[in-house]
Amino acid sequence: MGATLSLVAALALVGANAVPALRATASPDAPSSDGTFEMTWRPPTPNEGVDGYEFEVHLDTTGTGNDFARWYQGAATQSFVSGMSDGTVLARVRGRSHGQAWSAWSAPVRIEIAHHSMTKALTLMFIGFAVFLIIVGYIGAMAVREADR
Repeated sequence: MGATLSLVAALALVGANAVPALRATASPDAPSSDGTFEMTWRPPTPNEGVDGYEFEVHLDTTGTGNDFARWYQGAATQSFVSGMSDGTVLARVRGRSHGQAWSAWSAPVRIEIAHHSMTKALTLMFIGFAVFLIIVGYIGAMAVREADR
């Protein structure tokens, strides 16, 4: 599962329509090592618990801030993201209440994806295989010893 540090996008007022807050469970300081992360967002304080509040979440998987695409639109307040490649993902959210105009976008939240290296993965697999062989050998030796009695 992804890292656990949370980031919060700043709440800025745009007229009477405040920007929703956005959190992600991976960050530059605590990258996701398995390509997954969770995002949660909430409406600005005056709109919390209001029925009909809608969100639009965009992701930029290039990390440039120039290639955002819609990831989600609806009333839910969280999303689990998986299958991301190594690199930087940027996320942003905006909201609206009862079909009003959309708020401004939140500040982008930076999410880092850094999978374990292949060397580390193969080393751990080799160690696991060696432990498996030792256990099987021990069980086999005990079975032979028991049969000789």
